[in-house]
Amino acid sequence: VTYNAVFENGTGTIFAKLKKENGVWKFVGFRVNSPLFEQDIATTKCEACGEPHTANAKFCPSCGVQVSATPDELSTSSSPTKELKTKQADDSKSE
Repeated sequence: VTYNAVFENGTGTIFAKLKKENGVWKFVGFRVNSPLFEQDIATTKCEACGEPHTANAKFCPSCGVQVSATPDELSTSSSPTKELKTKQADDSKSE
């Protein structure tokens, strides 16, 4: 069964797979496709620690490094790992 839905924040498509067993319909599978939903759960890896974070995250939830740069911005700037290592090195010099 497919249903085109309108949600509070946008549209989506609901897919439900049903199976009839002993005269009773049962859900076998359920999926919602929505561009907004998929965008929110899309993940990428943090350049500093390698842990996943959502595509729209501003900071890595694992190590705290700022990750809000777009792929184009990342290619034209130094990597967060390099910046993190440089900051750590500078901090250790001041001790």
